[in-house]
Amino acid sequence: MAAFLLLCASALSAAPLFDYAKIEQAIQEHRFSWAQQQLESQILAEPEDFRAHMLLGGIFSERGQPGSAVKHFEQAAKLQPRESAPHLRIGESYAKQGKLASALAEFQKAVGLAPADRSAWLNVLQAQLALKRFGEAQTSAERISQLDPASADLHNRLGAVQAEFGDYAGAIKNLEKATALQPESYEFRYNLGLAYHRNGDGARALQILEPLRRQREAAEIENLVGEVYEKKGQYLEAVRAFQRSAELEPANESYRFDFVYELLAHQNFDAAMAAAQPAVRDFPQSLQFRLALGVGYFGAKLFDQSGKIFLEAAKSAPDAELPLRLLAIAVDTGPVRRHEVQTLVTAYLKRHPKQSWPHYFLGRNAFQDGDLARSLEFLKQSVALAPDHPDSQFELGNVYFEMERWKEAIACYEKAVQL
Repeated sequence: MAAFLLLCASALSAAPLFDYAKIEQAIQEHRFSWAQQQLESQILAEPEDFRAHMLLGGIFSERGQPGSAVKHFEQAAKLQPRESAPHLRIGESYAKQGKLASALAEFQKAVGLAPADRSAWLNVLQAQLALKRFGEAQTSAERISQLDPASADLHNRLGAVQAEFGDYAGAIKNLEKATALQPESYEFRYNLGLAYHRNGDGARALQILEPLRRQREAAEIENLVGEVYEKKGQYLEAVRAFQRSAELEPANESYRFDFVYELLAHQNFDAAMAAAQPAVRDFPQSLQFRLALGVGYFGAKLFDQSGKIFLEAAKSAPDAELPLRLLAIAVDTGPVRRHEVQTLVTAYLKRHPKQSWPHYFLGRNAFQDGDLARSLEFLKQSVALAPDHPDSQFELGNVYFEMERWKEAIACYEKAVQL
């Protein structure tokens, strides 16, 4: 009887098991405060609870407190040194803080512990790419591809990640493998053509994209082919492709704008206006189409129309830089008057004091008004903010010249010529 009572007392005194499932459900429902309180109490009672440290670190990570998250993940790593998961989470926390080298070191520890973990290797790859260690990244990509060498999707994913970070040479290797494994795939061939284009090999890009273009009529292919032809200097083919892209997807603002921009870039102002006018109606909230139409009018010397558009755009979007810069170019044409532009630029400069071009514009205008002292103040600030801007150096030299400060004028002129 005594033994039985002792057993019962032991059972009654035993602490209930911690309900991890309930905590995980709370985390999924974003009830972080309650879950955090429960986990902190559990860790006070059981300081070596690996799972509790991992879950609490995850909560801190979700709540934007990566430093606190790292402390718990590091404790978890000490408790179970053969587990890769804590190192992955530490690496993710460092990456959120911009500590990419530290993140990479943790991801490498993770793959050392779990060499077949594809997601861990992908973290290594992305960290290397973000650090611009393209050679190391290509080695890691090859290691990942060996985990499933017959997977076209894996090679395509690797190529896409490499291309995203600018490693086009590495991307091409994996995208070629993906395409070889699934030559009929539209997606893989499109990505491969894009990678060759970004890598500067327009001829190879067209070898891939032109057959794809004939196979499927799609706006995205036409737009990309337009980019390739533009870069190769084949402007007629480029404008045709951009036009077709806009025709195939008229609701796509980007494709419509690329067509208008291509026409403006080659000073085909009449055609640009014809393309921009319906776009302004179709996208009434788009500032870029209104400005493109204004540039078309300005290029066609229809200054009343261009000036009106630039003025309205500058007033409706007072913190947008481009309308004001176009307005500054259009000073004294049509309805655009210098005093009104000066007022708008002065107001813009108060809100954006670290931009050089408003100082340059106001300094140049003060010089034209004969106010050398005011012009000198603005232009010196313009040069201080953008010392490599040749126009600012030249205009500052003009001010010094008028002030008969010859040595300083010559120095500015020489700098402008060098730039």
